[in-house]
Amino acid sequence: MIKNKNSSNNALLIAGFVVIALLLAWQGSKMSVEKTHDLSVSGSGKLDFLPDESQIFFRLETTANNPKNAQDKNSESASKVIAALKSVGVEKDDIETMNYHVEIIREWNPKLEKYEDKGYRASHSLKVTSKNLDLVGKIVETGVSNGVNNVDNVLFTLSKEKEKEAKSAVLSLAAKNAREKADVLAQSLAVKIKGIKSISESSYNVIPYYARSDMVMEMSAAKVAPPIQPSDVNLQAQVNVVFDIR
Repeated sequence: MIKNKNSSNNALLIAGFVVIALLLAWQGSKMSVEKTHDLSVSGSGKLDFLPDESQIFFRLETTANNPKNAQDKNSESASKVIAALKSVGVEKDDIETMNYHVEIIREWNPKLEKYEDKGYRASHSLKVTSKNLDLVGKIVETGVSNGVNNVDNVLFTLSKEKEKEAKSAVLSLAAKNAREKADVLAQSLAVKIKGIKSISESSYNVIPYYARSDMVMEMSAAKVAPPIQPSDVNLQAQVNVVFDIR
């Protein structure tokens, strides 16, 4: 009797192992069927927008035999320029100092074969922002007529508010481009897209329009407001998307 009982227990134990083995095999087969793969693509978008903001970069340079005199002359010129800009409609908050420095001027003397001190130079860089694009030429002419030595850049770009709207549009275009690429690849490979695992913005660029500063400076020096016409601002974006395919 004891022997038969042990045999029954062994049979039940063996049967249990068989059931477990079958369950594991079935689960493994199911996992194999449902195994997923990744499809990684990049999408790009590019759009042009009319600018709604201008930025003019002025530089005032003054020289003197000592640093204080160079600095004083520069401060006087800067005050005159700022006052003149306000008189043509530029707001105080739209005039910023971007850089200011005083340096010694050294020139090479070939006869003596050494550098000689030739005084001091004070340099003051200003950035003038205006959303009135029709005023740009007048701003430049006013600056040059009142002491600006250099017009380093005149560019047209997007304000923060418009750039936010534009970014949404160009990112949407880049995402659609990524999906179109994924659909083509999936169809070609005979697989199906089941979802998105991840998406990230890899780059975003605003390319402003730059006016020719040499032409602008030349016309302004002749006390003529240069006819500066804005051109489109280009926005580009790129996204990376990882799709779940089966």
